[in-house]
Amino acid sequence: MRIRVVLSAVAWALAATTWASTLPGIFPPDNPWNRDVSADPVHPGSDTFINAILTGNNKFLHADFGSNLDYGIPYVVVPGNQPKVAIAFTDYGDESDPGPYPVPKDAPVEGNGAAGDRHVCVLDRDNAILYEMYNAQYVGPGWKCSSGAIFDLKSNALRPDGWTSADAAGLPIFPGLVRYDDVAAGEITHALRFTVHATQGAYIHPATHKGSVDDPSFPPMGLRLRLKANFDLASYKGQALVILKALKKYGMLVADNGSDWFISGASDTRFNDDDLNQLKTVPGSAFEAVDTGAILGGSNSGYWGSGGGGTTSGSGDTNGAGGNAQATSNTFTDTDSDGFPDELEAALGTDSADPSSTPFGSAPVTPLALRISKLSIKLNFTRTGSDSLTLAALLPVPSGFSVSGQKIVVDVGGCVYPFELDGKGRHSGRFETARLSIRSAHGNVPQQDGKFTMTLTGHSLCNALRDEGLTNDNVGDSRIVPVIILFNQQMFRVDQKESYRVRGNRGMAQ
Repeated sequence: MRIRVVLSAVAWALAATTWASTLPGIFPPDNPWNRDVSADPVHPGSDTFINAILTGNNKFLHADFGSNLDYGIPYVVVPGNQPKVAIAFTDYGDESDPGPYPVPKDAPVEGNGAAGDRHVCVLDRDNAILYEMYNAQYVGPGWKCSSGAIFDLKSNALRPDGWTSADAAGLPIFPGLVRYDDVAAGEITHALRFTVHATQGAYIHPATHKGSVDDPSFPPMGLRLRLKANFDLASYKGQALVILKALKKYGMLVADNGSDWFISGASDTRFNDDDLNQLKTVPGSAFEAVDTGAILGGSNSGYWGSGGGGTTSGSGDTNGAGGNAQATSNTFTDTDSDGFPDELEAALGTDSADPSSTPFGSAPVTPLALRISKLSIKLNFTRTGSDSLTLAALLPVPSGFSVSGQKIVVDVGGCVYPFELDGKGRHSGRFETARLSIRSAHGNVPQQDGKFTMTLTGHSLCNALRDEGLTNDNVGDSRIVPVIILFNQQMFRVDQKESYRVRGNRGMAQ
């Protein structure tokens, strides 16, 4: 029986090779998996995350695939008319896409069906649909698995926030595999998938599912690491060199818990193990985290802020690095008494224990009065992701001021949101907008007050506010939220009462 399974895996590997030239595009060109992140900013928490990963047993990069089909993650390519079969979910049915799936009865299973994650990946080449299963087993005439996910490869749509997939992070597996045909062509044009031993209880899009460690120093699911530009590739050759070049340009995403620094590839007998073993000389310290969006979904959401590729933004949570007191009182935690809250300094990469290290690069400052005309939160207790936060304030704009490239950093109740304005004073991201409105001729203005507005939408504030003890019954209570804005080398602050508007059943936020 064992021999039959191995032969089947070889047959499917050969079939995948035959169909390689007919594969559909793997997501649109602007999809996060296909983004060149070589010029994106380094994440403010990069050193913290890298050091946390390095606390594990493995310190070097490792190819979790090779010429032996017992390693790597296999996939099968099927035509659009492949018969679909029933899928039974044993563990995560409420977060799985229901069947049927077009999975052949002899589709290859990761590890040749032995113990392990037992992933199955099926690519419908004619309809550009990807079907993936975790812990899969054929139980004729269909399959059973712990979880399953369907991805439309023509779309950038993500899974619902909080949902897993066949991968712990809620990500697709196939797009992140090192595939032999890409390596043989001399270029990989997408990010890779890799694992770490522990992840915090939060995620960064395109991931949608969190880890389980209650420690923000560990990486969130979906964190993107990039091989540092100054890492010397002169001694590397062949397949390893192709992979390392891709890691400099596209990076790799935290997709699951497992052995540290293990990158995933497709099962293929044509891989050169001697070439791949060169990767074992690349230390984890040669990587840096890329800022591709805010940390979402957990009690540490918004801790590090957001920015980078602009694909996502702040979660709207109100219990950031400073803990619960941040959202319910007018007191910030300021370890070095330099006037800047600890979580703001952490998000902007300065030392919260050194009073001479501030976001302005100078001595302590005294906050100026901030005039806020609106701070409102809309909650929908019946629909996840439909909450919003709106802030409007007046900021003094000096004579000769040009809005283009100006940065504004907002700290709302312990959550930090950096914005960079364009030539019209605007910033627009997937879940956030900001604008500094001033009367201007060619971008230069006399001394006046500019109206700054910020809106965060599509987030789930309910989970964070639930952690603060907020329910529909007490939502009208007086609650003070400290707000700080850094703008034009000045810090403005006000302690503002929130205005709530709630929809949904009474009781604890869901």
